[in-house]
Amino acid sequence: MSRYDRLMDRVARGERILIDGAEEQAAIMAEADADLLTLEMMVDLERMTVLLDAAQTSDLPVWVGLSCERETGGTVRLARGGRLADARSVATQKAAPLVTIMHTEVEDVGACLDLVDAHWTGPVGVYAHSARWEGQVGIFDQTVPPDACAEYARSWLTRGVQVIGGGCGLGVDHIKALKPLV
Repeated sequence: MSRYDRLMDRVARGERILIDGAEEQAAIMAEADADLLTLEMMVDLERMTVLLDAAQTSDLPVWVGLSCERETGGTVRLARGGRLADARSVATQKAAPLVTIMHTEVEDVGACLDLVDAHWTGPVGVYAHSARWEGQVGIFDQTVPPDACAEYARSWLTRGVQVIGGGCGLGVDHIKALKPLV
């Protein structure tokens, strides 16, 4: 067996483990009378597709949380690469009832919503974060102030966003600032 064949065999085994684990977790949640499942931090199209297929075996509604970032040129994309438009298309094809922009910088959400709104007719949610990252470590020394966060949220609600929350770096004061808006 060549090095390439061994690599592809490991990838296939890893994907099978991912599918089996997601299907098992979805079944456990369905058996426990969960109302829905949320796939968080879908950072690439391949993993999103595999996990959405696996979660939908539960027959529960499955929300899809897309994590995005801005490229050097200004375009937003999935955090590990891939077009946001392609992720939106997969969510549409697989009848996801809601798409969220999540674990995405507050300042980048509007550009993400532009791409989602272009062809998504279902409900949309946002739970952004505000942090800078050093490798895998979130640094929260420049978090958006609560009143500014509320202004961003107001603009999202005006666009028709129906679910608003907070992610990394957004604390109790941020959520308190959002409460009068909803």
